Order: sequence, then C-alpha cells, then structure tokens
Amino acid sequence: MAKPDQSNSAATDLLIADLEHFGESMWRNEEVGEKRFNFFVTFVTAVIGGLVALHTSQRKPDEATLTSITSGALVGLLVFGILTYLRMLHRNRVTDQYQRTLKYIRERLLALNPSLTEYKVPQPLHAGKWKWLRGGLAETVGAMDAVLLGALLRTSNVLDAGWVVAISFFSLLVFWGLAAPRKGVS
Repeated sequence: MAKPDQSNSAATDLLIADLEHFGESMWRNEEVGEKRFNFFVTFVTAVIGGLVALHTSQRKPDEATLTSITSGALVGLLVFGILTYLRMLHRNRVTDQYQRTLKYIRERLLALNPSLTEYKVPQPLHAGKWKWLRGGLAETVGAMDAVLLGALLRTSNVLDAGWVVAISFFSLLVFWGLAAPRKGVS
C-alpha cells in the first residue's frame, strides 16, 4: 500500500495534468470560435463588397435580376450567420464547462495540499448589471444577423422601412438576449 504522501503526490500529479489538459482545451475551443467569427466577418465583407460592385457597375443586370441576386446573397449570408451564431453559443457553453472543470480541479488540488490554502486565483471580473452590454463574439454575430435580416427584408420590398427597422431591432434583442446571460458573467 502506498504511503499517504506518495498517494497524495500521485493524485496531485494527475490533477495537475488534468488542469493543463483542460486549460489547453479551453483555449483551443476559444481559438476555434475566434477563427469562425473572423471567417464569418470576412465572408460577409466579401459578399457585400461584391454586391456593391455589382450594383455600381456600368454593366449591371436588369433590376429584377439584381434584386434576385441581392436577395439570394443575403439569404445565404443570413443562413450562414445563424449557423455561426448557434455555433458561437455552443462554444460559449463549452468554455463555461471548461471553466467549471478547471475550478473543480483547483479546489481538489487545494484540498490535497493544505499548505496552499492561502493561495487564491484572482477572481474574474463580474459584469454585474452591465452583463447585457459586454458584446462578445456571439452577440456581435447576432447583431450582424439582425442587420442582414433587415437588409433582406428591405431588399424584398415587402415591408415598409419602419417595419424593417422594428423587426431587425427585435431580432437583435432576441440574439443578444440568448447570448448575454452566461454563467461566467453574472
């Protein structure tokens, strides 16, 4: 049977390895989300740039074709944007799980090593009542989706501009509301 200090040492080594593993996994998860966000912004910029070039071209197609092309591009961007938004929400949930796991591992390490009870990890900043205004990547993608929805509705000419603004603003509130109240920002 192993001596208590050897068992404690083995458990500490295992917890440290897990701490490193989950910490690295959390950062990889964050990095993948940032790359996805950057790709979405780049893609939207390229498509909108192409639409502007098409609309300002000397040899632009007739108005019906131009409207169809614009609407199709906006639908595509909106679908891709909603998928990106949902993926960003998933990334946020996974990051929150990693943070809880890391906190648990730290607590276990402190329990195994009572001499470290004075060691405290600085507390993360809490947004408090300002959590709704933190504007993370998911919230930004949601805002872009709301703008794309408004552009699509306006391009289709089915709704008055006032309704388009109201619907876009409402969708912005929904997207923002789904992303803002995360565990880590209470």
